[in-house]
Amino acid sequence: MFNNLTNEWRLYQNGKDYNNRISYKANCDKNERFYVGDQWFGVKANNLPTPVFNIFKRITDHIIAFVLSSPLKVLYSSVDSEMANAISKHIEQKWEKDRIDAKLRHLLLDAALTGDMATHTYWDANIDGGNGIKGDFVTECVDGINVFFGNVNECDVQKQPYILIAGRTMTDYLKNEALQNKVSKAKINDILPDSDNSSQLGDRAELELDGKTTFLIKYWKNPSDGKIYWTKSTKTVVIREAVNTNLSLYPIAFSNWTKRKNSYHGQALGTGLVPNQIFINKVFAMAMKHMMDTAFPKAVYDKTRVSGWNNAIGSAIGVNGDINNVATYLEPAGMDGGVIALIDRAMQYTTESMGANDAMLGQHIRPDNASAIVALQQSAAIPLDNIKQNLYEFIEDMARIWLDFIINKYSVNRQITIESDKGFETIVLDYTRLKNVSYNVKIDVGASSYWSEIASTKTLDNLLATGNIDIVQYLKRLPQGYVPKAKELIEEIGVRS
Repeated sequence: MFNNLTNEWRLYQNGKDYNNRISYKANCDKNERFYVGDQWFGVKANNLPTPVFNIFKRITDHIIAFVLSSPLKVLYSSVDSEMANAISKHIEQKWEKDRIDAKLRHLLLDAALTGDMATHTYWDANIDGGNGIKGDFVTECVDGINVFFGNVNECDVQKQPYILIAGRTMTDYLKNEALQNKVSKAKINDILPDSDNSSQLGDRAELELDGKTTFLIKYWKNPSDGKIYWTKSTKTVVIREAVNTNLSLYPIAFSNWTKRKNSYHGQALGTGLVPNQIFINKVFAMAMKHMMDTAFPKAVYDKTRVSGWNNAIGSAIGVNGDINNVATYLEPAGMDGGVIALIDRAMQYTTESMGANDAMLGQHIRPDNASAIVALQQSAAIPLDNIKQNLYEFIEDMARIWLDFIINKYSVNRQITIESDKGFETIVLDYTRLKNVSYNVKIDVGASSYWSEIASTKTLDNLLATGNIDIVQYLKRLPQGYVPKAKELIEEIGVRS
């Protein structure tokens, strides 16, 4: 049976072996458990409480929100400014249509838990491109464990000899695809359901319904023409023979949370958080156990004078003779106050070392000085600058891939309706002009919405205080939601005046 394996499956096995040697899946699954709060998985508590004080999730969510707090936009430039502007506007619309902002949140969470974030862009001939045009490119998120580089010691995607993408889908779907590609009936019958979920992340990946099969997509660059080719296969059947994409770049963007030397897999934020989270939970559990055992003092009584002790409220206890010195309570040993202080310090140091200090988390800051808040939050962002830069480079890689698709896959002109100062107007993405010039890509990073609101509100406060604007002008320009029913308030002021 081994001789029937496809070449792609052998490469897939090599990639899985590398992941196993660096404990990739085990670490990722552990981080995912801790994020969702399953932090006592596989632990025998031995009658200890099992509390979860999930600073892991809190730190992760705050950092992701903080990194994505600034609006992002892809801008193209070239000597043909009209075409560059048309491409920029087209990508801006696709950004909204394909919900890239939501995908970026998903990708950053992937990177925080697994160390990697990856997207795969492909051409869908059936998608509606608008104005009766069929076909457009689609970008999907892919788990890092499902991406296999030909050179695992090289993190540059475009320098890879080949790239594999693994996935699982319904067996019948793969059989229908093989039938459409004129694969023989005998080979189609060899496409069978399997239980190979070892390249899927999360404990629940092991829980599947029947009828799923692992498939592989292999990309490689043909040295003769410099174009990217792909093929699709299962363990023993080639579903799609080599296809020329006409692309110049691998359609895969890949980046890390923290890069590791000589490995395309990165280090996850969660990997450094797990030991601290375990310590906090265990110490809390022991403190809770101590309180449960010692919160109520134990009674000691003279059995020669009392036949049995009754703790029931309001009940009487019969005593033979004098009631003095019949019983007493043992004072339990108190818990060292340093235990709670240690837990607090562990939480504080953990959040600070991860770049999530009080300024970012919104704790212990008086909101009466906008300039001070902005300064503190900018200072808090410094430890996360590398994460931001990794994200911006990742988006630039995606933007270059999108440009590659536009230049090489668009075969008809596309009309783009944009909103301008003159109202709505239509610009044409002329595919005949696209290949004539080279393009540059950059990411435009706007001001953080939180900082912008604070700064603009402070400016409005000053203008109102100095009499340069009136109260109506002030209310009209306040960020939405700062004053309840602001419109009604403006109308009431207008009536009184």
